[in-house]
Amino acid sequence: MDFFAQNIREFRQKRSLSQEYMALTLGIHTSNYSRLESGIYHARITRIMEIAKILQVQPYELFIDKTLRKRLEDARQNEMRLQQLELELAAFRKAFAAMPESFQAIHSFASISTGVSANRNFVS
Repeated sequence: MDFFAQNIREFRQKRSLSQEYMALTLGIHTSNYSRLESGIYHARITRIMEIAKILQVQPYELFIDKTLRKRLEDARQNEMRLQQLELELAAFRKAFAAMPESFQAIHSFASISTGVSANRNFVS
């Protein structure tokens, strides 16, 4: 199965690019570009690099099947979620570390403004 031909077609369509645009940008005839997408014509590495750049993908992504690409994308999204959660956790830890000082300052302020001793115990 020619993943390259399928993938360039899929990426091109996903970005709403025409075969004519691709051919013009690559400096080749539209029929030659069409042969790339049909798997008749095989590109050299320099052409593959150009295609990947136009389609805004990594060159290796042009050669792997859709399910593997999906798994890679899921892994990237999970990694981004993990990084976000780590940032939120760091902010929470920082806020939590500052809490005792904040509670002491609030408690002291409340005691001064109400005239209630900080050591007084209340029984209900």
